[in-house]
Amino acid sequence: MSTAPLRVQSVPSAHNYVRHLRPVPPEADLRWLADPPVPGAPSGQWWPSPVFDPGWAAQRTADLVHLHFGFDHLAPAAARDWLAELRRAGIALVLTVHDLTNPHLHDQSGYRQTLGVLVQGADAVITLTPGAATEIAEHWQREAVVLPHPHVVGLDRLCDPRPRVGGPLRVLLPLGALRANTDPELVPVIAGQLPAGTELTVDLRPGLRARLAPELRGDGRQWQVVERAAGDEDEFFDHVAGFDVIVLPYRWGTHSGWVELGHDLGRPVVAPRIGWFHQQHAVHSWTDPGASLAAALADAIDAAPRPATADARRTERAQLSRWHREIYDRVSGGGVG
Repeated sequence: MSTAPLRVQSVPSAHNYVRHLRPVPPEADLRWLADPPVPGAPSGQWWPSPVFDPGWAAQRTADLVHLHFGFDHLAPAAARDWLAELRRAGIALVLTVHDLTNPHLHDQSGYRQTLGVLVQGADAVITLTPGAATEIAEHWQREAVVLPHPHVVGLDRLCDPRPRVGGPLRVLLPLGALRANTDPELVPVIAGQLPAGTELTVDLRPGLRARLAPELRGDGRQWQVVERAAGDEDEFFDHVAGFDVIVLPYRWGTHSGWVELGHDLGRPVVAPRIGWFHQQHAVHSWTDPGASLAAALADAIDAAPRPATADARRTERAQLSRWHREIYDRVSGGGVG
């Protein structure tokens, strides 16, 4: 007698990180559910996920929820109610803790309380680095399984070697959507510590230039501001591969997809010594915007490219898929609690 496949509802499902945890080829006895449509939202927007709506769990459309992101809007009491609904429906919960501090929020107190509720209520907790696992154990007395971040660039693209770009040294400073943890004031600081002739490009989402300080809104003598819309992944990877060094302008953080992207493309990453970036891959870390930052920039400029190989990332993905499946199988019979 055939057994129905295990239905996994990831939140979100279409995210690059989540997609790259899935086995290649897919397993017949595991069904990955798409993000449920958000009423009134544009196609492709997965937040706020209807998975958190009262009554969703009672429909029993999934056997297991794997929560990654998108619970910023939940108050601690709402998180407790949601856990209780999952428990009543017999739906297991796996939580991957990506962010111990939320990059989108200035005030972390509510987020930390909600995260604590979820950490203590989940059937299994995963995180990306040993340092984050230690923090979880210290704060919530919960053991987290450490499973590393998968590749960001597609496996087919990792077959394409990406040598460093010739000509003037090109440095990328991605301000992006100006999240709460982003520090635009680093632009002139970094520009002033780069060698003469370096081209510093500041990437910014369209329409956000007015939110920068007046002296940063236009191109400086040592940098240019480029407004780029979020678009096709391959086009974005090609854009990033056109630079020699990536500098992350963060005030706080835990893990970073940019660190993984730099590893995939063989581009050295310069980042503040915050969170656990340095446990993901080799990062040129700095602790202050003076001599420490200057030294990190100099080291990154001199670093030899060491891009990830398709074989290494493919092997890692297969291992990650197996480890996740083992966790799913272990928790899917019991529900939350």
